[in-house]
Amino acid sequence: MHGFHPGPRYPPVLPPLPGYDSSDSIEAAHLSRLYEMMYPTEALVLDQAGNQLINQIHNLIVTVGSPIIRELAGSETAQTSRQTLEDVLNPETILLQMVTVDGDAKLITRDDFVPSSYEFRPCSVRLAGLRPDLPLIHPSQIEVLEEIALERSYKVLVGGQTKFCKVSVREFRPISRDCEVLQQIQDAALDPSQVKVPHLEGLVSLGGKENAFGLLTNYIETQAHLDDFFPLNPGLCPPTDATREKWANQLERGIQLLHGAGVIWGNVNPSNIVIDQDGDLWLTNFGDGLNVLFTSAERAGTVEDDLEGLAKIHQLLKFVPSPPGLAQL
Repeated sequence: MHGFHPGPRYPPVLPPLPGYDSSDSIEAAHLSRLYEMMYPTEALVLDQAGNQLINQIHNLIVTVGSPIIRELAGSETAQTSRQTLEDVLNPETILLQMVTVDGDAKLITRDDFVPSSYEFRPCSVRLAGLRPDLPLIHPSQIEVLEEIALERSYKVLVGGQTKFCKVSVREFRPISRDCEVLQQIQDAALDPSQVKVPHLEGLVSLGGKENAFGLLTNYIETQAHLDDFFPLNPGLCPPTDATREKWANQLERGIQLLHGAGVIWGNVNPSNIVIDQDGDLWLTNFGDGLNVLFTSAERAGTVEDDLEGLAKIHQLLKFVPSPPGLAQL
């Protein structure tokens, strides 16, 4: 369940336009200077002068490209119209190339090298342990309401119900562990008043579990993530001592119950702890890689690793500043 691989997208080197001589062009001069700065050391690291050149190239592209980019972007109405997950993951793509015309830089479109869509190839790895009646939803049947993390997670609408969607495309890690752990937690029938974890409600698939590349869970109405308090987000009121103690207890109890059910969280860090509208903690994200600030690579995927992350979060909660007055949390 490793998601999609886009396949060949563009030729390795875009050939020039027929009859176009780029040797004495503005873009060739910039690129020649850039190569000279990068390759003599073989480190491919730019110094201050190199970064200044990058900024010059960026500013040139923005200056000469703004008119065509605005035209291609379309109206504000078109931009804000809702799209399906299929639309979002497979957007129309336009390749622009800089050329020199009559001594001036200009951006042109290269429609001859832009394919109509990505050639997705889902990797067929069958998921073990998932209940057979788990709904399989085609991405064309999922309406995207909000992008939460770029090309990774979304707030979506499926059959009139708001859900959370996480996908595995391009370079992102597979979601197979997410699915298997969530199913394991559901099978353990843990008390939701003691540990709050998203409920696996479906798979995003092109047909069959072997072609699944995303998951659907219930959507958590969120007021913050725990890492919004480290440091404190200016838009949040600091938690009271009682709230911090409640969060510490909820987190510890939740991890204890997971371990009792044979589940290793494997990614204990504040960014994966969601605070809902009632001020309660939810444990999320059982698949993405570890955060080295809270977990250890040597103990990754073990009970000890989870407990190390728990201890560090407890320590952080002790140092969250108390509010001068009443807090909202």
